[in-house]
Amino acid sequence: MDFALVFVKWSFIYSCFYYGFQGRPKGVTPKYSLKPLVPRLSELLGVEVKIANDCIGEEVEKLVAEIPGGGVLLLENVRFHKEEEKNDPEFSKKLASLAEVYVNDAFGTAHRAHASTEGVAKYLKPAVAGFLMQKVWWLHLYLL
Repeated sequence: MDFALVFVKWSFIYSCFYYGFQGRPKGVTPKYSLKPLVPRLSELLGVEVKIANDCIGEEVEKLVAEIPGGGVLLLENVRFHKEEEKNDPEFSKKLASLAEVYVNDAFGTAHRAHASTEGVAKYLKPAVAGFLMQKVWWLHLYLL
């Protein structure tokens, strides 16, 4: 998480939102909510992190539009939607419609063809790797 925070702090020059997942829920499951992460994330970042109740929809669109410069919004668990793991193109488009740029810094899930990884990258350009992904790539080259 420490290296991921480098990217998050660097991105403060922009208005940012982040989405993620936890577990393998079957629909909305409170124990897999990302809400408990908000206090610690706010503490680590030194800014108030807001959270949306979902990762798509009108409420989320409004919250994304209202993010102030340097503001951080965390979207709720993308896996609350069955379309995520099915890499549903319409779900990918909804996620992509919220952003101008896609940065994947989740090395552990980058190989998965899910809507929030492979799917979104089809609809957002640029779609790039973040600092953690870059670090892993360089380590890989060094070890070869």
